[in-house]
Amino acid sequence: MPQFSYRQTGICLECSTPCCQHVKRMPYMGESHDVLYRTLLLGAFPLWTMDTVSVSHFWAMEWIVPAELDRCPAYSESRLCNIYDRRPISCRNFPVIGLGGKMHDFCPHPHAFSGVHLMIPDFLEKIDKIESFVKTHYHENEGKKVAGLILEKGLASVPLLYNGLWCLFLVVAKMNVCKAIESQRFLLKQIRSGGHQELTVLIPHSDYCVTCDIEGLMHNLDYLEARCEQDELLEKCHQIVSRILDR
Repeated sequence: MPQFSYRQTGICLECSTPCCQHVKRMPYMGESHDVLYRTLLLGAFPLWTMDTVSVSHFWAMEWIVPAELDRCPAYSESRLCNIYDRRPISCRNFPVIGLGGKMHDFCPHPHAFSGVHLMIPDFLEKIDKIESFVKTHYHENEGKKVAGLILEKGLASVPLLYNGLWCLFLVVAKMNVCKAIESQRFLLKQIRSGGHQELTVLIPHSDYCVTCDIEGLMHNLDYLEARCEQDELLEKCHQIVSRILDR
């Protein structure tokens, strides 16, 4: 169950369409506990290849529930959250998904949560600073500065889910990137052991679904881990964060 107020109102326990069975994406807000990385998929998506006029951000980092899993992996048969004490901040705030009080479209009882207390981590302010820097330089040199910022060769070469942008977010959140990679690999193996060979995810701010081969995602993690070890990716991420946030 997503928030402390639910314990008081019981609204979600009474709801016939629990959100944990249907909501497929939730924004990442800087959580850094390993339990989450071994339970939920976390992906980074560049959005500037889409219509940047209609989206409010240049990238998205989200907890993702693939279509094949049908419901949040933390959601138990008894309609309770198995990681309730460690659940993501976006779950704690749900159904409020915007700092301006915007409610998630799926919630059938948004009125019950008006005026609830929101958890707003420092992580969001840091990401806003980095995104502001990107927007300032986006139209220069055909986006090469943007690609350089997220440590990829070019905008079109950014792979799905795990990439240099993914590492950058984790560094901002002060997460142990190597441990996050290890935990996501563990999770993919668990999903594969359940009989799934592919995962289908919905790209943020769009209606596009992308199917990913689990084995390919694991190779993606291997490649990212090699970049951290051989290409000094983490050091570069730390340099970028310091350069922008300490301005």
